[in-house]
Amino acid sequence: MNLRDRIARRRRQTTAGSGVVVDPVALAPVTHPDEPVGRGPLVEQLLDALDVVFDDGVPEPTAVWGPPGVGKTAVVDALFESLDAAFWHRDQAIGTATRARQPTDVRFVRVDGRHADSEFQAYRHLLAALGEDSVPEGGVSTDALGERLLDVVDRHDAVVVAVDHVDEPETLDVGVVASLADDTAIVPWYVTREPLDAHQLAPGTPPTSTVRFEPYRTHTLVEVVTERASPGLAPNALDHETARTIARHADGNAHDALALLYGAATRADADDAARVHAHHVAAAVAAFPTDSVSVARALAEPRNRQRVLATLVALEDDAPALPAAAAAIADRTDLTESTVTRFLYELATVGLLARTPEDDGSSAVTPRFPPRLFAALHTTT
Repeated sequence: MNLRDRIARRRRQTTAGSGVVVDPVALAPVTHPDEPVGRGPLVEQLLDALDVVFDDGVPEPTAVWGPPGVGKTAVVDALFESLDAAFWHRDQAIGTATRARQPTDVRFVRVDGRHADSEFQAYRHLLAALGEDSVPEGGVSTDALGERLLDVVDRHDAVVVAVDHVDEPETLDVGVVASLADDTAIVPWYVTREPLDAHQLAPGTPPTSTVRFEPYRTHTLVEVVTERASPGLAPNALDHETARTIARHADGNAHDALALLYGAATRADADDAARVHAHHVAAAVAAFPTDSVSVARALAEPRNRQRVLATLVALEDDAPALPAAAAAIADRTDLTESTVTRFLYELATVGLLARTPEDDGSSAVTPRFPPRLFAALHTTT
């Protein structure tokens, strides 16, 4: 933590009160640090795949894959932001005794398939990432927006596009960006949970190199937890052994570790405790969803679906039957019961809710994402 971070933390503490949780957003797994912890060797592998760009060449398509919570998004985000700052707008020629020419102009951008779930939205996000002003939200055809994107891409020698979360429900079809590489200088990078099948990609765009992320080792995950706790919790609110307990329960998944940290810390706050104790962690673990999914997936849902999820997690019943849940949510919102029922079924279909059969033939619905964390982030985003 640098001096600026330390000063900002002190300022947050003076305004946040005397509780354990100082900054919930700093704890959230949807927040990514500028310098990801414990992934140095993987950063080197990614740089190896990009090595040609340091000699003014154009890199090749690459696949970055691994299970959830292993830091793929955090590392690629931080790396591409740094690379784009280093290689964009290099207006001065590089000159030596034997060489003087304009360096290759390469851009590095990332598209989150959770938020750009259609061809039109992918084009919008790419244009915005490339610094275009007044990107239209509507009123223009997909083809017209695509032509505008091609014009912008043509200003550069290459645009390396990391397409993230492309193999999740309701996310961007990997072929949308892959197909652009046929006619443009776009170089697709695929950030996925599983290796991509060749039939998903356009001809000529299969990755030429692959970087695989493995789950965090426990000692590295302890470091991730303590790094996040430093700005997010009050001083001395988390000791090493408690952080290690959280890391062991998270089983190599940084998302789950940070969600458990938040759950334990909010329970400590509720007890007016000065720090997180073992029983707070135990309670957070006991309440953690089985076969959990990322809270970021829930936060990427459209507004009305998020309202339904937020109202559901606020109900007193932890596992209400679907008809009763729909009625209760409709009573608390301006949505009709039939609309809420449809949303609940759809959210279960895409894996954000679990449905458990009841004896009377109904189904109980429960979130598969950490509900307390979603509720906090839903109100702050």
